[in-house]
Amino acid sequence: MSQEYAPWEDDDETLVDVLDRVLDVGLVVVGDLRLSVADIDLVYVGVKLVAASIDKIERSPEIKQSFLPQVVA
Repeated sequence: MSQEYAPWEDDDETLVDVLDRVLDVGLVVVGDLRLSVADIDLVYVGVKLVAASIDKIERSPEIKQSFLPQVVA
C-alpha cells in the first residue's frame, strides 16, 4: 500500500520558513467588500495588501506603480 505525501503533516516547516518564502516570492491581496440593502451601499471596504521584501518590491515595477504612493519631488 503506497503512502501519499501530505505537506500539512510535515513538522519540519516552521512559521519563519513560511514567512521567509512569502517575503522572497511576494504576496499580493486585492479585494472589495460591499454591504448593501435594496441596491443602496451601506458599507464599502477596499483592501490592498502587499507582503514582500524591499528587494522584491524594488525589482518589480508593477508593485511600485500599483501600491506605493507616488512621491513628487
